[in-house]
Amino acid sequence: MSIKLIATDLDGTLMSPDHITITDFTVKALKQAHDKGVKIAIATGRPLVLTDDVTNQIPFADYVIYANGAGVYDRVHSKTLCSDLIPNKTAIDIICDFLNQNVFFEVYINGKSHYQADCSKFFLNNSDMPQEFIDQVEASMEAHDNLIEYLGDRGIEKITLYSVEDWQYDKFTSIMKKFNLTTAVSFQGCLEGTSPTANKGNAVENLSKSLNLTADEVMCFGDAGNDIQMLEWAGFSFAMGNGSAECKAAAKFTALSNAEDGLAKAVNKYINNI
Repeated sequence: MSIKLIATDLDGTLMSPDHITITDFTVKALKQAHDKGVKIAIATGRPLVLTDDVTNQIPFADYVIYANGAGVYDRVHSKTLCSDLIPNKTAIDIICDFLNQNVFFEVYINGKSHYQADCSKFFLNNSDMPQEFIDQVEASMEAHDNLIEYLGDRGIEKITLYSVEDWQYDKFTSIMKKFNLTTAVSFQGCLEGTSPTANKGNAVENLSKSLNLTADEVMCFGDAGNDIQMLEWAGFSFAMGNGSAECKAAAKFTALSNAEDGLAKAVNKYINNI
């Protein structure tokens, strides 16, 4: 086995349970793998701007796959390699539709989060995420009096609904499916939509092809619904011990939880030979 690329989810996977820090043990394991020539890619549902604190901790990371695969950023050459957007007309229609629903949502435009200022803002009130992380996320979001006017003629990378009640999932998923969006749930209470072909699996596959790598040369880690496609595609994939049942079914292996440095221990065992 010769792994040439590691693609890892952030929250619930690479990150500690606080969603903010990466343990020194994990940083060291990834750095050792990188020193062996293994490329490191972050694969997250976050917007690009909300990965800066992560890459400050692992500055050797080569790529950032963001917004569930809607964008791929090359950190080494400081350029976007590809983007897979929800087209402008579809974006306008879906924004108008959800403005008429009793739900808070954000859209990602050019790697940043934006929302309608008068939209009821009940972001992560029902989540068990640490308040410090919630504050960090909310600080990265930009409010607009007229979101559609701000959008202009651009497409969007992702739309995310928050504080979705269990009984609302089918309704809101149906609305997204009406626009042929790919849907995913990365944590309880959220619902994410991207273009029909944007997901982490396609992004990792396309990045791998650009590097002349096969699936058997790629190691992936994830824990939630938006990780399933990349776990299915990669030849060497791990669901975290704290991951969902669907993730564990999609992955080839199960690692220890993120609280137990599961990613680092798998990298040490299979790449660093420790």
